[in-house]
Amino acid sequence: MHGRPAGGLTETARSRGPASGSGRSPGARRPPAAGGRAICDDRGSIVGPHRIWPALVAATIGAAIALFDGTVITVALPSIQRDLGLSPAAQGWVAQAYLLAPIAILPAGGALADRIGRRRAFMAGVGTLGLGSLVCAVAPDAATLIAGRALQGAGVGLTMPASLAMLAAAARNRAERRRVVGLWTTWTAAASAAGPVLGGVLASGPGWRWIFWASAAGTLAALA
Repeated sequence: MHGRPAGGLTETARSRGPASGSGRSPGARRPPAAGGRAICDDRGSIVGPHRIWPALVAATIGAAIALFDGTVITVALPSIQRDLGLSPAAQGWVAQAYLLAPIAILPAGGALADRIGRRRAFMAGVGTLGLGSLVCAVAPDAATLIAGRALQGAGVGLTMPASLAMLAAAARNRAERRRVVGLWTTWTAAASAAGPVLGGVLASGPGWRWIFWASAAGTLAALA
């Protein structure tokens, strides 16, 4: 008779390692299926049906604020001009800085989302948009206001692509993706249309600075 190795295991048994038919460790937790497959967010957490609606609300608020800030300036400029004494050239830059900054940032926005994750890119964009709104709200002169508008525009360049990418990743199937993107489009278009109306009310009431205070508050809601 041949002697058995110490511990009662043969060489073959020791080389096989722990048996597992699924490739997971014994303590691993099986992720729940969602529509036949598991959906994960940027951190690897499971995204179930209850997670798509908070993602939709956050993405919609962020994109709505971005579009609101783009259309509201048309009715706010006369009040801003009287308060800060803007020259015609400065008035043009207040509007154009918000439009030019996203054009410069947009290509980098997609790369940033790929590098740090869609959710983090969205939060960075909304945070930048909110910071720009605060700068505009307290701007004492034209130069500060233009800088704040450029900062807002940079936030838009990050927020818009990341918000759609975040929704597309959270949707469980094509039908749900079409549904949430359709709702996102409808609500953000409504916010864009409401911009001049709400801007006129705020500019003629408490003052044009409240337009940017409201925008900053909206970004906090999107990040909550």
